[in-house]
Amino acid sequence: MSTSAGTKLTVQVLPSAAKLLASSDLVTKKLASWYITQHSGSDSGASVLSINTLVTDMHDPNPVVRKLAICTLAGICLPELTEHSVSAVNSGLKDTDAIVRRSAVMACVQIFRTVPSAVLDGSLIDRLYAMIRDPDPIVIVNCLNALQDILTDEGGVVINRTMARYLLQRLSSFPEPQCATVLKYLMKYCPRDEAEVLDIMNTADAYLDSSNAVIVISALRYFLSIVQHGGLSHLRADVISRAENSLFCLITADAHEIVYAVVKFMKQELVGEFTTVLSHHYHSILCHSSDPAYLKVAKIELLADIADESSVQAVLNEMVTQARNKSTKVALYVLDFMECMRCGQHCIEVDDPGHLSVSLSVCLVICASTCHSARPAGHYTYSLSSTPYLARPMLSCCPVIECTLPNCH
Repeated sequence: MSTSAGTKLTVQVLPSAAKLLASSDLVTKKLASWYITQHSGSDSGASVLSINTLVTDMHDPNPVVRKLAICTLAGICLPELTEHSVSAVNSGLKDTDAIVRRSAVMACVQIFRTVPSAVLDGSLIDRLYAMIRDPDPIVIVNCLNALQDILTDEGGVVINRTMARYLLQRLSSFPEPQCATVLKYLMKYCPRDEAEVLDIMNTADAYLDSSNAVIVISALRYFLSIVQHGGLSHLRADVISRAENSLFCLITADAHEIVYAVVKFMKQELVGEFTTVLSHHYHSILCHSSDPAYLKVAKIELLADIADESSVQAVLNEMVTQARNKSTKVALYVLDFMECMRCGQHCIEVDDPGHLSVSLSVCLVICASTCHSARPAGHYTYSLSSTPYLARPMLSCCPVIECTLPNCH
């Protein structure tokens, strides 16, 4: 169907959809609302026809109908109908049902995207800030998200001391996903002094023991942020020590997605400053046979960053095991691990360099056979270093991997 024919059909269907808004069947009403919001720009006349029905629905005893009316009015992208949208939102923000208030808050964002001045120049911003004290926790989070979107050009929602204290006191009432979101917004508030930092940490300390990975990571980020900005940067190591048991318990979880998220968080935000702490738990990061390829790759990347003299043998043994992996992607990342050693990123002095060199060479030969057809032009020749360090691979133009260890041919 051509574009013009599709537009013509849409214009023909819109008046029928506007009439179906008055249906008593909720499914029919939802479909009609969706169609009108999606195609309101095609025929403003049909959208205008739906206004009376939607305004009437704002007084319906069913909160789902009231919610749907607000969402539809806010979703009609016609500046000339903004007045009706703002009126519906103002009514929805005062509704006795939390479901309606939740939708009314997010409808503010829809109106903002259509006519920004209708939100910025009116009283809606102040209303959203006031509703952060709403009894419903999801309404609170929706207010924070809406203000963050609407005030992006001004740096987002502003969290002052009173609001931060209130949110901290309400943390236990939030569902887990919303709790993590609130912790993220609390990072926008900078405590006034060291005493306030310690008070906040004592209040939120329990969230470092959560079984939910998102909450643990959010709480850890929050703690690291406030001690840094509160003049207590020397406590950052203590914060990590406090959270390390929770982090490494999460790494042993059965849910691969959770483990992946924790591993990536460690690599992106903890490696470097806290590498020593992570290296003590290298055994928890080793791959399992049931791990999918993407998780094994993430673990190999993290192991490459935290390997030290106490763990390098175990890590190399792990590389030998993973070099046999059927996944070419995993084997290629093992080769990248070895390349890090060649570049001096893991030049670790050890007591028995000969034994480690053998492990390295075995690993390289296995990798070569696994990903022989996957590695593009640019092959490798590996030779042993004469210094008491790991064997270092050296790039070459040779067509195959050549092991230069004695008695290996």
